[in-house]
Amino acid sequence: SWNAGGWFTAQLMLNGSFHSDHHVHPGLAFPDLALPPPATAPRLPASLPVMSTLALYPRGWRRVMGKALAAQIRAGEVPV
Repeated sequence: SWNAGGWFTAQLMLNGSFHSDHHVHPGLAFPDLALPPPATAPRLPASLPVMSTLALYPRGWRRVMGKALAAQIRAGEVPV
């Protein structure tokens, strides 16, 4: 799952932006969730509110996420 960095997003989403940590440690309370290193879980290229708004425009979403995914694959951060 994709994570999103930034303290504002974390507060706004009750640390929901630390999505993968929730799956790895389902028993942790929201305040205890943490953002894992980029090499272990991909990160969204912008904050969750920005990406949620961008999702309303599929062409823009595909363009932004396509570039982000390609960059993470090239860096070896996402298993193919």
